[in-house]
Amino acid sequence: MSKYLLSLCVGLLFFSCTSTTETPLPKTSVYYEVPLQLSQYRTLLSPGGIALIPHSTIASMRAGLAGLAVVHAIDREEYYAFDLACPVEPAPWAQLQLSGLELRCPKCESHFDLLSGTGRPLSGPARSPLRSYRVQRLSRQDKLLVTN
Repeated sequence: MSKYLLSLCVGLLFFSCTSTTETPLPKTSVYYEVPLQLSQYRTLLSPGGIALIPHSTIASMRAGLAGLAVVHAIDREEYYAFDLACPVEPAPWAQLQLSGLELRCPKCESHFDLLSGTGRPLSGPARSPLRSYRVQRLSRQDKLLVTN
C-alpha cells in the first residue's frame, strides 16, 4: 500500500511540475493598432517575423503590462501577441527580451516559445505561459489590432 501511495505522490509531483497553467500575471486592458506599413513592423509581413512593442506612445492605446511581442506564424497567415511581462518576475525592469526566436527574461533566465503561438516556457524556472492576446488583421487598413 505504501509503494502505491509513494508512486501516486511522485506522479502528481511530476505532473504538477511539468504542466503549464494559466499565467499568474494580472489581466490588463489591451488595445494596440500595429500599422504594417511602418518600418518597425515590416518584419511582421513575413512568416516568422517578430516585432517588440516595449510601450505605447499613444495615450489611447494600451500595450499590456510590460509591452507586447507580436509574431507572424511560420506555417499559416496567423498572428500571435504576448505580454512582455515575465510570469516569474513581473517587475517592470524584468521586461522580456528577444533572443533568437524566443523571449528571454533577463532576471530569471526563463525562455518562452513564440512561433507556436503558445508562449509556453522552454527553460528556466517559469512554469506558466506568457499572457496572450487576440490579434486581428484589418486588411483594408493594412494593420493588426491587438486586444483582449
